[in-house]
Amino acid sequence: MAQWLTDVQQEAERTHNLLLREFCQQLSDYLSHGTTLHYGREKILEFIRSCLETETVQIGTLVSRGFEILIAEEESCRECTNQDKQDFLQYTFDAFPNGSPFVERELISCIRSILSFVRTQCLVLSGHVLCKFIQFTLGILRTTNPDLRRETCQLCASKLEAFYNFRPLVPKEERHYSEDGNLVLNQLEVDYYKQLLTLMEYQTTLVNELSRKHDQTLQRIFVLELHDLLIRSLSRTVYFYQPFIDFIWKKYSPAVISFLGSPIIDARCIMYVKNNASDPHLRRTVYRIILNLICFIAPIGSLRSVSETLFQRLCLSQATNERLDLLIVLNEVITSRSLISLISPPWIHSTEATNDSDLSLFRKIISIIAECSSSDDRALVNNAYLCLNHCLEQLIKFSTEATFLDTDEEQAIRKVYKKYGYPIIPLFIDTNYVLPLIKPDDNNRNEKENEINLTAESSTLEKVQFYIVHLKILLKTSDQQHITTVSDFDDALLQFSSFISNEYASKMSISSDTSTTIVTNPDGIYATTIWFLWFCSRRQFQQLFDSNMPSTISKSAFITDIMNSGLMLCIEPDWMDTLYDIYFEQFDVFDGLSDQFKGVLHQMFLDIRPFNIRSIKQPIGDSTSKHDGHLTALSVCHRLVQVCWSALLGALTPMLTKNHSMDADLASSNMVLSNTISEKFIETHELVFQGLKLVFQLAVTVGLPNNACYVLHCVASTIEQGWIMDNQRRMFTKQNRLHYLDVMAINFILQLYMNDINNCPSVAYKHILRCCVHLCLLEMQCCPPKEKLDLTIHQHGHVSYELSNGNNSSSSNDSSTSSLLQLSNIDKTGHIHDKSCANILQALSCRSDKLFELVARHLDLDSLLEFFEQMRLLTETPVPKRTAEISPSLPQNLFPMHAVIERVGDMTLGIIASLRPRYHVCKVWSCVSQLFIQGATHRDIQLAKRTISHMHRDLRSWLSVRPEYPNFQLNETFFKPFEHLICTEQCDSIVENQIVNSICELVELNTNAIMSGWRSIFACLKTVKIEQHRHSIGTKNSTSKENRTDEDETEQAGVELYRVNAILEVLEAFFSCENLNVISQASVDCLQCLFCYLREPEPFTPMVNSPFGDSFDENDEEHNQIELVMPALNMIQKFTTIFVHCYVTSSDHVFATKKRTRQFESTSFTYSTFSNFSPSFFSYLDPSISPETILRSFELKLVGYMRQLSDDLDLIDNTTHLLNVWSYMIEGLTDTIFSCSNHYHIKIIDQYFHILKLTFDSVGHRFSIYLICCVIIPWLQSFVCSNFLKMTSSLRKLTIFRRHAQRQNSTFMNITAWRLFLGNLLEHILYIFEMAKEFEEYHHILFDCFQSMLIDWLCVANEYVGRLGLSCIKHLLTHISHKFDQTLRSICIDNLQHALLLTSLPTEYLIYEFLVSSPEDLLRNVRVYIQNDPNSSSSCGLVNGDISIFPLCQQLFNEHSQQQPTKIPEVKIFRFTFRTVPTAPTNDPSPHEIQMKTFVYLNYFHLQLIHMIGELNWSELIPNLSQTIDLAERFDITSNIFGLKSIFQQLFAFEPAAVTFQHVKRIAFQYIVDYLMRGVKDELVKHSINSANLHVQQGNDEQTGNDIDAYESFPETSSPKQQMVGNVEKKVGFFGHFAKTLDASSCNYIELLKILSDGIANLLFTGCNRLEAHVETDPYGLYLLRADQDLIDKFLPPSSIPAVSRRSSVSENEVEYFIVNQEMICRVLNDYKLVRKAETPTSPLPPSIQRKSSINPAPSPSTHQRFFSQSLFNEHTKVNTDEQRSLQEILSSKYAEHVTIALKLYVDGWNDLCLYLAKSLQDNGCWISTSGSGNSLLMPSLERWLFVCATNATNRQLKNLLLDILIKHGGKDAILSRT
Repeated sequence: MAQWLTDVQQEAERTHNLLLREFCQQLSDYLSHGTTLHYGREKILEFIRSCLETETVQIGTLVSRGFEILIAEEESCRECTNQDKQDFLQYTFDAFPNGSPFVERELISCIRSILSFVRTQCLVLSGHVLCKFIQFTLGILRTTNPDLRRETCQLCASKLEAFYNFRPLVPKEERHYSEDGNLVLNQLEVDYYKQLLTLMEYQTTLVNELSRKHDQTLQRIFVLELHDLLIRSLSRTVYFYQPFIDFIWKKYSPAVISFLGSPIIDARCIMYVKNNASDPHLRRTVYRIILNLICFIAPIGSLRSVSETLFQRLCLSQATNERLDLLIVLNEVITSRSLISLISPPWIHSTEATNDSDLSLFRKIISIIAECSSSDDRALVNNAYLCLNHCLEQLIKFSTEATFLDTDEEQAIRKVYKKYGYPIIPLFIDTNYVLPLIKPDDNNRNEKENEINLTAESSTLEKVQFYIVHLKILLKTSDQQHITTVSDFDDALLQFSSFISNEYASKMSISSDTSTTIVTNPDGIYATTIWFLWFCSRRQFQQLFDSNMPSTISKSAFITDIMNSGLMLCIEPDWMDTLYDIYFEQFDVFDGLSDQFKGVLHQMFLDIRPFNIRSIKQPIGDSTSKHDGHLTALSVCHRLVQVCWSALLGALTPMLTKNHSMDADLASSNMVLSNTISEKFIETHELVFQGLKLVFQLAVTVGLPNNACYVLHCVASTIEQGWIMDNQRRMFTKQNRLHYLDVMAINFILQLYMNDINNCPSVAYKHILRCCVHLCLLEMQCCPPKEKLDLTIHQHGHVSYELSNGNNSSSSNDSSTSSLLQLSNIDKTGHIHDKSCANILQALSCRSDKLFELVARHLDLDSLLEFFEQMRLLTETPVPKRTAEISPSLPQNLFPMHAVIERVGDMTLGIIASLRPRYHVCKVWSCVSQLFIQGATHRDIQLAKRTISHMHRDLRSWLSVRPEYPNFQLNETFFKPFEHLICTEQCDSIVENQIVNSICELVELNTNAIMSGWRSIFACLKTVKIEQHRHSIGTKNSTSKENRTDEDETEQAGVELYRVNAILEVLEAFFSCENLNVISQASVDCLQCLFCYLREPEPFTPMVNSPFGDSFDENDEEHNQIELVMPALNMIQKFTTIFVHCYVTSSDHVFATKKRTRQFESTSFTYSTFSNFSPSFFSYLDPSISPETILRSFELKLVGYMRQLSDDLDLIDNTTHLLNVWSYMIEGLTDTIFSCSNHYHIKIIDQYFHILKLTFDSVGHRFSIYLICCVIIPWLQSFVCSNFLKMTSSLRKLTIFRRHAQRQNSTFMNITAWRLFLGNLLEHILYIFEMAKEFEEYHHILFDCFQSMLIDWLCVANEYVGRLGLSCIKHLLTHISHKFDQTLRSICIDNLQHALLLTSLPTEYLIYEFLVSSPEDLLRNVRVYIQNDPNSSSSCGLVNGDISIFPLCQQLFNEHSQQQPTKIPEVKIFRFTFRTVPTAPTNDPSPHEIQMKTFVYLNYFHLQLIHMIGELNWSELIPNLSQTIDLAERFDITSNIFGLKSIFQQLFAFEPAAVTFQHVKRIAFQYIVDYLMRGVKDELVKHSINSANLHVQQGNDEQTGNDIDAYESFPETSSPKQQMVGNVEKKVGFFGHFAKTLDASSCNYIELLKILSDGIANLLFTGCNRLEAHVETDPYGLYLLRADQDLIDKFLPPSSIPAVSRRSSVSENEVEYFIVNQEMICRVLNDYKLVRKAETPTSPLPPSIQRKSSINPAPSPSTHQRFFSQSLFNEHTKVNTDEQRSLQEILSSKYAEHVTIALKLYVDGWNDLCLYLAKSLQDNGCWISTSGSGNSLLMPSLERWLFVCATNATNRQLKNLLLDILIKHGGKDAILSRT
């Protein structure tokens, strides 16, 4: 150091620089006192500065050498501290002269030493030193050495950067915050920021200083770069240093803005600071400084206005180059880290936020970009979209990565959001990452599930526990089962479901109560298990974010998802409810599972439906994720998108809407000479679509799917609008042009979805599909016919190449359009040359194909279903209409439907062939089947056929690759669309043929794989129509079918024959199935199909005038060329063989059948016949029996037996249900017999009873009896009722026979077939009884049911039905009565007694009505209706038997006239009705009526029953004969009934005029006498044996003598006993009491004979006295007058009774009559003062003339003649005109004559009966004396009867016979004494 000072001093002396010499001397002296190396350094550097100011070269060289020595000493010093070295540098920089000429020459080495010292010795300089260093650098910049300048500048920048980075770092836990949340700086930070602020202030002053010096350009550039470095290096902690904030808005911001006005802004950028800079000029640097400053100060609330002002100042630049630089700098400055400052609210010193001011900066950026995009400069427009796309990319990056600078910033922003109420968007949780966080529940782990065994009495809870235990076993044994994929687990679930369902079914089948049990099928278990696991997993994932959070899943959602599974489910509701209520909250899905199987389960759940869990909280147990940061970033971006959505789309969408007008302007511009489009236009639209893609991704990322959908809507609308505009142009140009923008838009949508298929919202599917549809439309429009691509018809082979530049192939996954568009192929209007259109559209079609493949392969189930739903809606949305000039032949919606069907078919095929679980496939099929049905019913036949082809292909693939597990119904679900199309008859016959062909082919190729699909197949086959081709009908209509050729008929017939053959092949294939379980599951459906074929063809000829079709069509054999009846019968026989095999071998095949409750759906003849009787009548008949018991006896009995037998069968057949299906087959065959064609009745009946016999031989009598009682008898009764029951007004509301009532054309069996069926049934029943060794309860039930049904048939007014019933009853009793046990005997007796009661009801009812009705009541209430139209017929098409009923009436009521030939009246007078209308409102306001035909036929049936009972000769039935006689007695002799008999006489017109019950009485009496005779003979024999003792004989003689002495021949006749029933006296005659005596059986036969003879004597005596005296209580007879209104008004004034009672409804063919007596007629005549003497009446008029006279009455000569002319009495009564008598005398004489004839016939009748009794006594030898004397033992008992009959007999033969007996056996003395 001393040497260079000495050299400087010497040089000063030499140059005479005295001042410098003196300064050197003083410095030397000063340094001589120093003891350290650093002593006097400041003085030395000050001396050096003075030396350099002399600008002497020699001194400068010496000083430089000394300076270097000084620096070297400083570097080598080990004792200097960092502060010492910085002080040394400060002194050095101060000593260095600015602008000294030595810098460029002598001081270069020295400067480099200084720089080296700074670089090596001082890592971080203080703020003051840096200011000196900057000043030093500015001085260096004055030199001309560029290397030195660059080196110095770079070193200065590096030291500044080191200082900026050397800020103190305080650990987070040591930080302190103020009350408002701001950070409190510690002292170190405050000291640092003081130095930083000093440095910033110095750099700011440099801006002002250098701005006034125009010659220091380099210095100004360097300062500008330092500011750039400063802003980029600022720390966020400085926000909390208040002096910094003040400095910014006071000094720094104005200084920065001044850069914009600096003239150097356009200077070339030297960039000393950054070596890799590429800015062409300083404007970008200035923009960068301002933008970085804006981003830095934006979080500070007090500086927000400053930042907005700064950006507003930037936006004032209008020049193109300026805006271009601004966009470039924006693209550089805006990053994911800096973006948060622009879009987040000010969170430091924040103020109240209003109007989304926190987003104003970003909105300004968007607005400036939008302005730039509207420029005419294409480069500026492209840069604007580049900048916008960059901003969007950074937004997406920020929202996904949450690139906050630190956690304090993130927490502060979230606090501000909460403070201002901004929405906090829950974060979407990726369950793949949180799956390992799920921990098993300790409570559940400690609980051990006990093994549960199901029993028949297991409760629902126990069944659920059983299910849960085995489900846990399935999950925990997954590794042992080697379940590594979702498909493996799906197979395991199917097996598990089958196992659980079988366990349930097997245990529940043995339950005692199976009536209400619902067994869950495997499909239900399968669907329930999937959704139960899914919902439990979602609950566990939810609880990861809050362990106490209740589940957001509802039971209704759980059940809805299960029921909408697309499967054929059968689930017990209680089971499902119990499973959810008890186990949903506690079931741990992932407990104890391996990580691999957890992943499999999780993937299966995601494939069904994403969990879509969003949470604000962080998952429990996760310490590594940045949940809070991502949550805040998502909330900020979500709000940004909502607020700035319009601005974002406003910047992008204009290019989509104005491209066509822009292209038109270009086309009209003369400046465009080239015919090709500019590359910049293509680039612009690529950038626009790239921006739209980013906007779409951003909206999806922040959770705004509707916004994302709108982006696609805009693009799709662009395609549609462009398509419409092109069509409008084409109307004038007649050309098809393809625009490049359409290609870009379509490619944009396709690639957007293909690149991220799983994250695309489902609401966007419709726009994607719109794009695909318009792709097809563009292809149809733009491609020439010979190049037109068939994008919809190809099935498997997709186009595998695409067009690119130079026709080179490229990958279809290329998202850009550069591979599609070539500039040379696009003209200046933007349209693509025609030669390239086909290739481009083909390439797009390939991408479209790839899109649908990805959808089918990767989408989850819910999204996939939504995609198909949008495809379905696409078919309902019409394509924009096209004018007739454009496409006149193309229907509006045709092509989209074709496209949809093709796409759906291909996708479904891919889904079936994929590894998706079966649940996915079935759910998808339930959706797409609706589309297939829609396509199959389309009006375009080709489309419909194509649809069926797709369904066939999909079904074939399903049956081939997805075998069905046992007991599942998945295949049935797949065949359901075919069933729907066939059964609803919606498709064309051609399509129906194709469906039949498809079914046949599927059956042929996959017979053993169809499984449950057979049910739907049979449902199709039973509905397929097989039309009959009749040549006869064709000849009738030959004139209307002239155009139809024979070839067409032959072809159609061939089709039908082929269809029949195909159906038969399907049935044969079914029976050839190897798996008998398949047959058992589909047996019911197959039987239904066969039953339909048995009813084919329909009968050709209807019945004519007969209830039976007895005649066959002669051409039946010719017409029925297509016949399925006999093959169907043969296959039913095969079914029977299968059933027998299964029953005999006790197989465990479960037959699928539904639980059916046997119900009797018909009514009974008993109810229909007697329900119109008055209810009080039944109380009169027997008060102890309710009317319901009498009327519905058969129905109640049959219903009870059916319920009992059905319950017994269910207990026996609760496991395999074989017998239920068997009974269903018999039931169907029974129905077939009653509904099939007449041509096949006999064949079917023979086969039917052959099956019944085989059933009896195989199964036993119990099941056969069940079939008869529960199936055959109800069907038979229903058929007979529906065909023979006359529908009266009170029966029209009844459901007679539901099945027949629903048919349009009811079929009828012919008489031969019906008799054959009933005969075979009777023989089968007899066979059952014959094969029985002993009778049990089932035999009793069978006999009771069958006999009760036959007895019910006796209550219908039809001779054929009644005779057939009687014949069957007689045949049944004849063959099995000898084998009766006591129970059967009692059942038979009860039934026969009930039959006698029912057949006697009409007579009892008429007697009752005339007992309770006075003549006035009869006049008011009773009407008689006569049907006079001979052409009329009854309601059910049945014959009335009018011709045969007249002889019956003569036989029953007038047998004494049988010897006289009678002429049947021409008028059908027996079709009349008694109807009683109540006058007062009662509980039964309906009219009570009885038809006379019912009265006649039931009496005839009663007579036949009497014959049957008499032949049986059972003692229990003899009292009923006596009751019959009592009924006849009451009808013949009761005084009140003489009026009724008078009316009958007027109706029947018998000659002689008499109506009696003598015939019935005679038959019953004869059987009683025959019964008693056998008993009397036995007792007489017994008495003769006992009379061998003489003493006994004498005693008897004495006793006999005493009896004779005490005998009175003519006692006083006692009146019959009476019984009061209500207000009506019910008289009980002698034979009524005698019936009770017979029933009691307390007397012997002789006593019974004595009682009978005494009663007969009394009756004969009384009758003779009444005949002789002719004394009656009512001397007036009753007469019928036609109910003309004038006559009714005369007899019944309108005010006397209500109008409704005066006149009842009269049908068209009826004539109404009312009843009057003689007194009423005379009273009416006297009231009107008419002539009393009767004039000679005219001859009777024909009925037709009478009817006319009733309508228009002609005047008559006398009033009573007019009465006669309107009465039936006048029609059969001759009036002597010669006798001038009064009307009253005439009527009285006629009535007296009638009563006399009736009494005479009564007495004569008893004379005949007494004659039969006498002959019986004589023929049986009862008068022979046992003691050898002339007196007989019976004489004392019968003597009274003998005397009375002998003295009162009118029959000479009887009188002579009785007198002979009296004389011969009674003794003359006794005769004389009695006489």
